[in-house]
Amino acid sequence: MISSPKLKIIFEQLKKLTKIVLFRLVQSNNVEEDKLGIYAAQEFSQWILTDPPSTLRSADLYFYYDHSLIGTGLITTTNLTHLRMIFYGTSDSISIYSLIPIFRMHGALRYLWVAIKTTELLDTDNSYINVPSLPPIDETSLPISSSLKSFDLQIVMTRCDIRSIGLILRCMPNLHRFVFTLIVDFNISPFIMDLTNGKNWQETLTTYVPYLTKFDFYISFITSGMAIDLNEILNSFRCFLKLYYQWQIGINRWKVSPYHPFEHINLRTLNYNHLTVRREARIRTITISDTFDMRSTNTSNLHDHYFHSNHHEMRFFMTKKTTTPIIHSSNIPPFQNVKHLIFYLTFPKPAILLFLENTLTWLTRILMPFYKNDDDSQQCLDNLSSLIDLSTVDAVEFAPDKILTRLHAVIHVLL
Repeated sequence: MISSPKLKIIFEQLKKLTKIVLFRLVQSNNVEEDKLGIYAAQEFSQWILTDPPSTLRSADLYFYYDHSLIGTGLITTTNLTHLRMIFYGTSDSISIYSLIPIFRMHGALRYLWVAIKTTELLDTDNSYINVPSLPPIDETSLPISSSLKSFDLQIVMTRCDIRSIGLILRCMPNLHRFVFTLIVDFNISPFIMDLTNGKNWQETLTTYVPYLTKFDFYISFITSGMAIDLNEILNSFRCFLKLYYQWQIGINRWKVSPYHPFEHINLRTLNYNHLTVRREARIRTITISDTFDMRSTNTSNLHDHYFHSNHHEMRFFMTKKTTTPIIHSSNIPPFQNVKHLIFYLTFPKPAILLFLENTLTWLTRILMPFYKNDDDSQQCLDNLSSLIDLSTVDAVEFAPDKILTRLHAVIHVLL
């Protein structure tokens, strides 16, 4: 954290730079451990966004702050052409509409990268949080940023829908490139389902950004018992196959717990290649071994593995009894770049059930030494090899496990 006296010295030195063209302030991704003081964040935000040097052309504000000052009606004109920034705050203080004042103040922008993240934690214990409605907005006074050609929007645990995205795109009628990322859990997923309909996207993009030539996205959400038809979603996006060059989309689904109805679903275009976000560590991403389902618009199925080219770690739960086969459209394992594999042999159980199960296991081994366990661990491992190219795996880890009934599965994995 920067102390106030030191910060004042820094600002005095920065303001003396009469020919500054590029400014970057980068904060660690670990918000809890690397907190930029609220005073420092406010000063940097105000200086760059509301009163920047006339020579400044590019700014990267990679720090966690809500930038509330720019929403107070300030009117200014800057020469910024490239801007990257993060809006970070409570769901009551920030929304997708927080970036609208940017268009009003920075009319010369040609490239804009914005991440919007709420301070509410992503689901870690199946808890529910309140999801406020989107704030009202005056659609008749939206600013126009006619110079903006490239827009990268990342939304994490923040509510949005096709209408709100359409209002943002109305501000940039000459846009050529749009990359969209959305990562939410089951609390917000009911509010974003219109974003899984390709026809909604087609109408919005052709209406508000008619010069768009590149459109890629990654949408990841968790459902809680909601019926999802993967083929219906996939078919709704087929209209884009002829609209944009070499455009393809893939969709995946898998269960994240054997005891709850939660399913993890993600949609991704083939050419989506971001490496920075896509941090979903706080959303359960454990793949239940027999529930993985993958489909794509790629008719040859030979390039489906490209949809997972950025997956280097995979958490894999080996069910005790497989019920359905793994489904994907190619004989080539979809995950070909996994380096770190983490196995979960069991999911946590109540203490009394854990004690009884372990006791029964020991008694069985003592009284029936030749008892043949009918566990299908080998079948689970076969499922794993159909998902992952195991030749690329450098490290194998077994998650902490106190249940004895599944320990023999370790042999199948290591061999």
